[in-house]
This record gives sequence, C-alpha cells and structure tokens, in this order.
Amino acid sequence: MRRVVIAAAVVACHHSATPSAASSFSSPAAGPVAGADTLRGIVAITGATPLTHLVLRPAGGGPAVPLSGDSAAAMRALSGLDVWVQGTAGATSFAVTRFRVRAAGGVPAVDGTLAVNGGAVVLITDDGARHALTAAPPEFASHPGARAWVTLAADQTVITFGLLPSP
Repeated sequence: MRRVVIAAAVVACHHSATPSAASSFSSPAAGPVAGADTLRGIVAITGATPLTHLVLRPAGGGPAVPLSGDSAAAMRALSGLDVWVQGTAGATSFAVTRFRVRAAGGVPAVDGTLAVNGGAVVLITDDGARHALTAAPPEFASHPGARAWVTLAADQTVITFGLLPSP
C-alpha cells in the first residue's frame, strides 16, 4: 500500500532547483524518480505519541506523503505551514534534503537567513534579496545567522514568524 502512496506522490513532483516552482510533474509515474524532486504542501504530524509520523499533504490534493531525512526532522516544528521541499522520492517516503516555508495561514511567507546591523534586522533570502524587517521580534536580534521565516504586512512589519532549527 505504501508503494502506491509514494507512486502517487511522485506524480506531484517537479524537477526544479527553485523553491517557487509549481508542483506539477510532466513525466509518467512509472515509479520513484531519480534525482532531485520537489513537492509543495502542508506539513502535518500524524499518529499518536510516541509513534508520530511527519507527512506532507500535497497542495494539489492526494494522499499524504511520509517525509524522512535530517531536513525532515527539522521540519517537525512547521506543522500546519505550507512548505516547498526538495529531495528524492523513495519506496516508502520522500527523503527531504532542503525545504522552504512558502506560506502561513494562507499568507505568503519569506524564508531566509537573519542578519543584524546596528540593531536593524534583515532577512536575506537564497536569491540574495534583503528584507528589512520593521518591528522584528526581539528573538531575531539575538540570532544573527539563524534561519527564519516571516509573513509581512505591506510596510514590512512582521505578522507571524518562526526560527528554524538547523538540520
């Protein structure tokens, strides 16, 4: 049964190196795809303690995809958030090598690395874009170099946020 779940998940994969890529896959689902695959969906923790499982509920619908790997372990705190993941589809799970938070509660999110300069907090994304954060959470000033995600108002005021653990 799990093999069918993953084969269905591979249909939702997309070969791309950019987090903004759409979640569609143009090749037939003949089994797990070699190389880097991507998925987008909502992170969820299923099961009961102590037997919980981290899964991704695909944005386009379909069965939940079990997530594995060191990067997936770092995603446990992201339950309920819309994320983009990159990795490799396997027989029983999707091995995550990298991820980005894309939205929180339907509001687009920015995911990047924190920098602090003279008390001003900036979030720098993978593409080098710098987002000066207005009224940044106090936690950000004490964590330069840490990875974080934010949702922003039009004036760059932080609405919601999270510090991301290192994988």
